[in-house]
Amino acid sequence: MALEYWWILIICVFIAGIVGVIALISGFAKKDTKQKKVYFANTSRLTESPEYKSLYAKYKKGIIGILAFSLLAFGITASKPVSTTKESTLKYNRDVVLCLDVSGSMVTVDSEVVKKFKTLSEGFKGERISLVIFNSTSNQVFPLTDDYGYIQEQLDNVQIGLYAQLQGLLPEDGYNIFGYTVNGEGASLIGDGLTACTLNFDDPTENQENRSKSIILATDNATNGTELVTLTDAAAYAKENKVKVYSINPEATSTPEQAEALKVATESTGGTYYDLNDTSAVSGIIDQISSEETSAMAGQEQVVEKDAPQPYLIIGALALLGMLGLAWRFRV
Repeated sequence: MALEYWWILIICVFIAGIVGVIALISGFAKKDTKQKKVYFANTSRLTESPEYKSLYAKYKKGIIGILAFSLLAFGITASKPVSTTKESTLKYNRDVVLCLDVSGSMVTVDSEVVKKFKTLSEGFKGERISLVIFNSTSNQVFPLTDDYGYIQEQLDNVQIGLYAQLQGLLPEDGYNIFGYTVNGEGASLIGDGLTACTLNFDDPTENQENRSKSIILATDNATNGTELVTLTDAAAYAKENKVKVYSINPEATSTPEQAEALKVATESTGGTYYDLNDTSAVSGIIDQISSEETSAMAGQEQVVEKDAPQPYLIIGALALLGMLGLAWRFRV
């Protein structure tokens, strides 16, 4: 235990000493001389007896001692005692990257996914989350992090940006979806986007701990332009890096061939393909990612200081009550 304001305790000890000296000198706790006196014959035999004097002295010393003890306890309380412990938070080795195709046909889907992802992140305790958006080019909104306050703030900004894009406006606030993802030729380059999302995980060659890696890919696979990496190759690269892909496709904007190609690529990684019309799509992905095997890891050990005045406050209060009871008994 440590005292943050230790000098208060020194002052209280000094005051307790002064109170004790004054009490001894002044005959502390003698009967009030202003009370009407009642005389009894031969009381001197009682008051002069050794037993009475001994009892009188014990009562007086008891009151003084308890008063000093209570002052000491309250002094420690006022000095702000703190207990110091070393704690380490548990973190789970699960990484999730939200990979969003932010082309025009996907804005409504992305808004729903971001909304559900915000709910998902609120339930995480130590898992790391990242967000990458892509159209003709890719942009990392935020890297893998377990700072959930920051994550919520960034997802809010993205939702504002998606709403602005849906309305055909450039957002005054929020994330500029259009400005950060339309810097090249073509649109909705799925293979390039999925590869960028896979690269967002830690480099597996840097002795990273064995982490569960998942990508939530929201796209209609309606590619418009020439990709540097095909969807098939991007899926193979994800599988090679032990990344499972879970895709959500609004099939109304996809041809049967595009939908089938996305499904095959998704399932080749060990993930699952969902049609947006499936009402359980988002919740199903969340459940599957949450069921991925993870192991708890101790986070960095931190020194935590907590106020601990309760024991001394209780002791001081009990001592004060004891002193009052003893003083009442001595008075009568």
